[in-house]
Amino acid sequence: MLDNELQHHKIFSRYLELGLVSKRFYRDSDKNTYAAVRRSVQKMKRSDHPALFLLQFASVIAPGGAGEEKQRIQLRNFIQQACQTSTWQVLVRVESLIHTYRDSQLLDARDTIKAILQLLVGEDKVWFGETGCMDLSKGTFVGPAFTDDEVKAYFQGPT
Repeated sequence: MLDNELQHHKIFSRYLELGLVSKRFYRDSDKNTYAAVRRSVQKMKRSDHPALFLLQFASVIAPGGAGEEKQRIQLRNFIQQACQTSTWQVLVRVESLIHTYRDSQLLDARDTIKAILQLLVGEDKVWFGETGCMDLSKGTFVGPAFTDDEVKAYFQGPT
């Protein structure tokens, strides 16, 4: 999700430069996105993990789309009220990281994804790579590195 969102932010200005319509940046069903986000957030608890709120917040801060700016602001405020202050602080920092990436010349989003994941998971051991690739040498560690044996042991559980 993060890579996809980052790429949307990166290409949106070029999309507009081509004379294309902002509200058509996504698919036709995008017109229901804000209502779906509101319903999802209403079901959440204030104590839910920041990553769960980020899944919804990403749609609110995404560039373009069918939603009006007034709706975007209202939904942003709704999410702020729905989550803990510490979660909101994480979301605002994530948004800043996204904007920094958007405004940079970089195309590789790995460092930004890593920084966002560090905000979300703290010192937990996390790794990400290309979809379907489970080769630890071909991905990026967030926090302390770990081995294939540690992964296997984790999924096998206590012995």
